[in-house]
Amino acid sequence: MNKKERKYLTTLYKETSCPAARFGLGCERQCNCVNGRSCFTHSGGCPSGCAANYAGEDCYACEAGKYGAGCLQTCSVHCAGVGDPCNHVTGYCNSGCDPGYQWRKCVTECDAGRYGVGCSRQCNSGCAGSDNTCHHVNGTCDSCPAGKYGSYDCSQSCSANCIRENNACDRDTGNCDGGCVPGYWGHKCLNTCSQNCGGPDNACMLDGGACLSCDPGFYGDFCTNPCSSSCGGQNNECYQNNGTCINCDPGSYGPFCLKLCSNNCGGIHKACDRSSGACDICPAGYYGKTCSNSCSKGCAGSQNTCDRDTGSCVEGCDPGYTGTRCDQCADGFYGKGCQKKCSEHCAGDRSPCHHVSGICGLGCNPGYEGSLCNRAEKTADLKTKCKENQGHGLRQKVAVHQLHLSQRQLRHRWEQYDIDKRKLHDRDGKAEETYDPLEESINTPEADSCRVKYKACCRSQLRDADPTKTEKKNPGF
Repeated sequence: MNKKERKYLTTLYKETSCPAARFGLGCERQCNCVNGRSCFTHSGGCPSGCAANYAGEDCYACEAGKYGAGCLQTCSVHCAGVGDPCNHVTGYCNSGCDPGYQWRKCVTECDAGRYGVGCSRQCNSGCAGSDNTCHHVNGTCDSCPAGKYGSYDCSQSCSANCIRENNACDRDTGNCDGGCVPGYWGHKCLNTCSQNCGGPDNACMLDGGACLSCDPGFYGDFCTNPCSSSCGGQNNECYQNNGTCINCDPGSYGPFCLKLCSNNCGGIHKACDRSSGACDICPAGYYGKTCSNSCSKGCAGSQNTCDRDTGSCVEGCDPGYTGTRCDQCADGFYGKGCQKKCSEHCAGDRSPCHHVSGICGLGCNPGYEGSLCNRAEKTADLKTKCKENQGHGLRQKVAVHQLHLSQRQLRHRWEQYDIDKRKLHDRDGKAEETYDPLEESINTPEADSCRVKYKACCRSQLRDADPTKTEKKNPGF
């Protein structure tokens, strides 16, 4: 009642009086004052205060949801119904309790083993515990016996492949929380690992089923791919992630052992490096990555042994050879295998003859002739010899000119050819002049002295015609 209404009633009933503890028009309403005392006849307000379960200026009954002294207590949230849930004096729920609660104020849950409206239903017998306890409202089991699951009645069995004791699993989902026994995978451990997974139990990953390892001879996530038959070992073992061979059988190499080692590799199996194919060993007398190079025949030792990588001779060189690989003829030797010695009659001290042909590069000592200086000189040949010596360098150059001309390689050197040809003609003439004055003396007892003079003359001319010097003056010939 607002102030305006109260003023009106006060004016209307100011001369009216009611019996004790009554108020209102005709005094039909009961005062709600403490200890049953009287109230204002027009409003019901209590000068001495309100009785229990009443409140407000006019001591009206508690508002909906409140009860007790001063209306300070709240009705249980589990009272059924809407609007005014409980008695404003006692707090008892007017329409009973929500499911799962009991007694008049609906603040107590159902006893163990019971649930629902008025706690009238029994929990499922599959629930764990001596009382088969379940949720007091909806009846779902609080827990399941070992090896069982199911959110309501624990009626489903956990997989026998769950690893926990008694095959325990998640109460709601049935997932094996502790993992699977070896050989199975998946949340409920219902999937079988690949039979090629390694180990006695074929163990694999819980999620996805990838094998932890593979049996020998297989690779891949699920070990379903066979290793190359060229892989080494009894079971052709390879790496699980990519299938490359762990080892190769002797005689093969490469990631999958599909390449063959060189036939030149040494040993019974001709084995080579797993990655590069380089021979492990070379047969005696060979060297190089694939043992395809022959050691020099000049290497000392019965088998011409040389270093496996460089080819250098291990035991040094046989006589007549030199160099780290003993593949060059030593001074004074020539020919195949450097087995031949230069003539002792070659002129000069070092490298007296060509290492291939044996020709004496500086000519012969007095009294000997021939390209190898292996023939004693004849008196009747002096004139011819003098011509040969006089024109030695020039004849060689003219022959080279003619070769170049026939191969069209001279390149405007016709003038030089003519010059050298004229020089050769002059030298031949000089040889005639050298010989003629000595001719009468040749057949005398002083012939040896004559021959010495003759050779001295020819040698002085020969030095002038040294082909090596001439080549340096005329590069390209």
